[in-house]
Amino acid sequence: MSRQMLRGLVLETRDHGERDAVVTIALREELVRVFARGVQRETSKNRRLCLPFEEVEIETEQSGTGMFRLIHGSLVAEYSRIGEDLRMQAVCLAVNEAILHAQMHPALYERLEQLWKSCEARDADWMGRAALVMTMLLRQEGISPQVDGCAICGSVSDICTMDVDNAGFLCVRHGKGRSRWPADRLRRMRHAVKVPAGQEAAVSLTGFTLEDIRFLVHWFSRYSHTSLAGERFLDSVARLYPENGSGTADPLKVPDTDDTDSI
Repeated sequence: MSRQMLRGLVLETRDHGERDAVVTIALREELVRVFARGVQRETSKNRRLCLPFEEVEIETEQSGTGMFRLIHGSLVAEYSRIGEDLRMQAVCLAVNEAILHAQMHPALYERLEQLWKSCEARDADWMGRAALVMTMLLRQEGISPQVDGCAICGSVSDICTMDVDNAGFLCVRHGKGRSRWPADRLRRMRHAVKVPAGQEAAVSLTGFTLEDIRFLVHWFSRYSHTSLAGERFLDSVARLYPENGSGTADPLKVPDTDDTDSI
């Protein structure tokens, strides 16, 4: 039986029987599942270490390649404001669930951590941070939208909408009959898809909406063939917070360079 210290972000806790739970924690390099004995009891000292939206440092034991078992630990950071805001809760739960179906790596961990920190600080860019997590997931799964031109004809002019069925941007000709997107929405979605890891500060992350996040979560579930309970919860919350469209619906011309300044 070996012992190991783990530090990471708590993504999910699932009940295991009447008293125990299995906790999924994002480490910088991987996702791990930890068996937590007795944490459903109100008197458990480890109960507070098993709540989603916390950063924890825990000591575990493991037999061979079996599941880690929680011994004890400490709370490093608590992002409790996520649970106090229904929109943040819905977005972050959907993001967490999508991550459970992917592979963790340092760049993704960093984007997730920045999302939680932004939520806790009530920063205006928190939805943009969520969009960056989702687009990184899409990219690593090989299901990114086509945002360098029309997904059908390749035209970089007169881009008027973005469509899940056709896997990306559409020009006026091929987007006929579909709802037009404002140019600023097309632009910010392209920003989210194109910005490289480590260069997030180079683009504006404000202005993203609940509809943008719903779109990206739906894209993930559609092309990863994954049914997300978080997507359904996000949809129900979005109905409570209707958003008015903003910006002009004039067609967008996609820049002919991939430099960050012109994304």
